[in-house]
Amino acid sequence: MASVLIREFNNNKNNTIIEIYPLGDIHLGARTCLETEFLELVKYISATPNAYWIGLGDYCDFIQMSDPRFDPGSLAPWIAVSDLRNLSTVQADRFIEITKPIAHKCLGLVKGNHEASIDRFYEHDIYTHICNEMKRNSKLPADCKIRVGTTGWLWLKYRLGSEVGSGTRSVRINLHHGFTGGRLAGAKALNMQKWLWTHDADVIIWGHTHNEMLQS
Repeated sequence: MASVLIREFNNNKNNTIIEIYPLGDIHLGARTCLETEFLELVKYISATPNAYWIGLGDYCDFIQMSDPRFDPGSLAPWIAVSDLRNLSTVQADRFIEITKPIAHKCLGLVKGNHEASIDRFYEHDIYTHICNEMKRNSKLPADCKIRVGTTGWLWLKYRLGSEVGSGTRSVRINLHHGFTGGRLAGAKALNMQKWLWTHDADVIIWGHTHNEMLQS
């Protein structure tokens, strides 16, 4: 059964604009990661009162030495030789440390295929580690869930006041790391359209494809 996370925004009498940024496919630890831009966005979210974020998976590259895709030349310059023994944890801990100032603004964390691969092939549940540390840094109430899984729902409740029914507007967001494939954009667009037809959501957000696409 898919997870359902509920987030409430109360006392929005002045038409407060809520900004939500999907952060996925960061691949921290890879030389090609846009780490400077990632740091700038974290700084912006931290400094902006009504800015929040959703994690869409593949937070780090998580390509181990035994992986056929491993190439030492593709690693970020901050990774030391001694880090190679525990590369996934080193990368995950750097992601956790970078996002510490905005942990309390995280609306949910999706599990990506790179996190799933570490769990499947190396018996290391790095996704749970990231979720647990994000929850600890967020200082959110114990009953406030942050874990989405590969796919799930985020239900936003936007109220003018603080009481139930006081001008409430709800937005149902379906979250998925993504599974689209194919070299051409058509395959990705078709999979996105099929998902739209089978999920009763106001907004659907995917990651995984490493490009920008919009379907309506």
